[in-house]
Amino acid sequence: MQKYIENLEWRYATKKFDATKKLSSEQLELLKQSLILSPSSFGLQPWKFYIVENMELRAKIKDVSYGQPQITDASHLFVLSSKINISNVDVREYVKDISEKRGISIDSLSEHEAMMNNSIAGMDKSEGDDWTAKQIYIALGFLLSAAAQNGIDACPMEGFDTKKVNELLEITKDGYCACVLCPVGFRGAFDEYSKYPKIRFDESRVIKRIS
Repeated sequence: MQKYIENLEWRYATKKFDATKKLSSEQLELLKQSLILSPSSFGLQPWKFYIVENMELRAKIKDVSYGQPQITDASHLFVLSSKINISNVDVREYVKDISEKRGISIDSLSEHEAMMNNSIAGMDKSEGDDWTAKQIYIALGFLLSAAAQNGIDACPMEGFDTKKVNELLEITKDGYCACVLCPVGFRGAFDEYSKYPKIRFDESRVIKRIS
């Protein structure tokens, strides 16, 4: 347990990456799996994760992200995107996946499917898109934690032009919308932020135990 806390103490939103250091294929696979295995409401997984390695594209994303250097200096750039216009079509795809992987009939899942459809039907488009976007932050937490446990630096970023990133990566065409950018790699020795004490409120302010 102590090692886990030490790793969380070690991590910070890396401001300057060492552009010469790259993730190994095993490290990249670990981060991918941390996203795939992230939990979501109903288990629907209303997301798509883009891993941008093309440096020309990353330079263009940097241009529409206030010139933040992490986007091009990091080893890899993750773009976490949420499903837009979620519908019973998406629910049916999920139910079919359950049926195939657990070896049970779709009919046996009809009540579960109806419950999910009813929940989604109770939201208008704006509420539905907001709901799926919230799921992204669960996946982001898993990504950041997995990175920290394995000595990989990361920097979650919301400072970008969503519409332009969607266009550059054709995310909207896929039926999704970019929510968070997360460059990953290894901190540069020259990043002064790595030496700053972590600032967190005292436990008494943020934790309230109710017995």
